[in-house]
Order: sequence, then structure tokens, then C-alpha cells
Amino acid sequence: MRKYIILFLLAILFPIAIYSQPREPLTISGTVFDTDLKEPLVQTTVQLFTVTDSTFVGGTVTNNEGAFSIEAPANGVFRLKISSVGFQPIQREVALRRNQGVDLGDLLMSPETVMLKETVVTARVAQVVVKKDTLVYNPDAFRTPEGSPIEELIKRIPGAEVDEDGNITVNGKQVKKILLDGKEFMLGDVETALKNIP
Repeated sequence: MRKYIILFLLAILFPIAIYSQPREPLTISGTVFDTDLKEPLVQTTVQLFTVTDSTFVGGTVTNNEGAFSIEAPANGVFRLKISSVGFQPIQREVALRRNQGVDLGDLLMSPETVMLKETVVTARVAQVVVKKDTLVYNPDAFRTPEGSPIEELIKRIPGAEVDEDGNITVNGKQVKKILLDGKEFMLGDVETALKNIP
């Protein structure tokens, strides 16, 4: 009778001893490379999800050699997602069976090409620059029709007016001299010059 009790206890405790043995972790591993440069991709995000309900199981990033190792909680089918900025993501279904991990080997990521649209840079030319007591107006800053006389340009300058006699005033003060490229301009007949010089 005592023999049967010992055998009965052994029969109960033996399976408990087997299941309490520490098992090796189920790992999914691999190495990620750039398709074009054939170099390892560092700090690439690796995520593991369940296939049934897309529950997040775990995540990691690749090391300096592009390698990763991620632990799965149990046997089953999982979805592995590998992503990095500037590259097309990789998604794989991985099946873990018989308490054995999986080595996916080398995984190649292709660069993601994005065609940028044309960029137009526009800038405004400074209309006026103050040099001591002189105002220097830039004619390129004022739009005038092609071939129009200088009078048109002066009329477009803020605060400038040209009367019938060709007298120019800016903000109510009469202009006595006009310099063109640093040289005095319109010494004689101002009205004729304003209407004829393009």
C-alpha cells in the first residue's frame, strides 16, 4: 500500500516538475539592411502583434549591426512590423511552433522615394534705402509696363507726385535733384525728360 502511495505522489509531482522547468524564451530575430547601400539599418523600429486581434506584444530597435531580437509570449502566429523613416515598412507573419524561436535572417528595406513638387521662391526687392539724408529708390521694386517713361516710375513711388510742369514732390517736399546711378540727372528740361526717357 505504501508503494502505491509513493507511486501516486510521483505521478502527480512528475508533471509539475516538468512544467516548472525554466523554458528558453521564444525569440524572433533577424538583421535589417538597406537594399541600395547594403548597410545595416541602425535604430530601426521592430514591433510584434498578434494576428487575431492586432494586440501589441512587444517592441525593440535594431542595434549598430542592424540586428534585433524580440521575445514572444507563447507559441502561435504573430505579425512582425519593421519600420524606419525614409524606408518602406516590412510586415511578416511569423509562426512559432514547438517552443522554438525563429531566425528570419537578413531583411532588406527599400528606400521610400517621394517626388517633391516644384518649389518657387519669391523675394521682394527693397523699395527704398535711406543713406544719410538721401532716399534711394530701387526701380526694380516698382512694376511698370515695359518701355514706359520714367514719369510712370516716379508716380508709383509712395508719396511721390509729378505736376503738369514736371515738378516732382515727395510727401509734399519738392525734389531738387535726381541722381541716376550716382550721377545727376535731368539738369535742363525736366518735363521733357520725364515723358521721354524710358
